[in-house]
Amino acid sequence: MFETDIGIEKEPEHSGSFMYWSVPYYWLKEWRLSRAAGEWIPTSAIVESGYRTKGGYKETIRAELRYSYQFNQQHYFGEMVRECVFDSTAANALACDHSKGGQITVFVNPADPDQSYFPSGFGAVEPILTGALALLSTSLLLFMLVGMLVAGFTGNLR
Repeated sequence: MFETDIGIEKEPEHSGSFMYWSVPYYWLKEWRLSRAAGEWIPTSAIVESGYRTKGGYKETIRAELRYSYQFNQQHYFGEMVRECVFDSTAANALACDHSKGGQITVFVNPADPDQSYFPSGFGAVEPILTGALALLSTSLLLFMLVGMLVAGFTGNLR
């Protein structure tokens, strides 16, 4: 169990991502939304839930904040999801520092009100470094795999 200001929720199963690719993925997703949200309309939202996973060896920490908001007399739901390997402070702030029923400000796309953005508070350094390491590790793995396939193929030709 993980206790948050929102309540005690069962810790979700989360065993990490392949070579931590989810860390830069969620950062890029938020970065894209933050760029677009500069033109969006700030709107009051209500916190519905928040949680984070523990993380650990070979696991990422996933933090989520879910919220609801009204725009043009319609009701919508949104969420902010981020993952990290080391920055549990930002994960705690996103998932635990907002009480259920509390108000937050989100940015709503007026052309597509289903799309909203809430800043996570996570930085960019860890996702960029993690992405670089993931790229290097994946390249090394592919290089070794191709090397084994080539060696196996050329060995059969002799």
